[in-house]
Amino acid sequence: MKSGLLAQYVEVGFPHLREVSGLPDGLLPDFAAVTRQLGDEGMLRLAEPLGLGESLKSLLAQAHDPDSLPPEIWRQGIAHWPPLPQVLSVTIALLRACEKVDALAQRGALKIDFLLIRGLAVVAYAPFAPSGSELLGRLADILGS
Repeated sequence: MKSGLLAQYVEVGFPHLREVSGLPDGLLPDFAAVTRQLGDEGMLRLAEPLGLGESLKSLLAQAHDPDSLPPEIWRQGIAHWPPLPQVLSVTIALLRACEKVDALAQRGALKIDFLLIRGLAVVAYAPFAPSGSELLGRLADILGS
């Protein structure tokens, strides 16, 4: 995998995802900085619970420079992603859940660990990953539903 290529793809592709999915403009306004701070290794660690790490690495090994792709190709590719209509509702629900958790933490009613936020994000975006349904099924078994 080329160094930093995943971060470049996320940074270049996120504005197109935001546009095509209808995500609010104010959502993660400095997304590029967050992406650079996490780097490829940080994002791959976040993808581990969904089983995406190895498949992302193999895809990135064959990938072109993200800046070489015209905006129309980005928009067409994103528009053909089957779960695209769910991105906005899932993202808004995740943000509301994080807001509630953060409010409890601010009041001192909850001592929050970053792993909780990471877990919320993983569960929220599991439906968009090929192995996400397996993860959700295992969680449903644990939670008894």
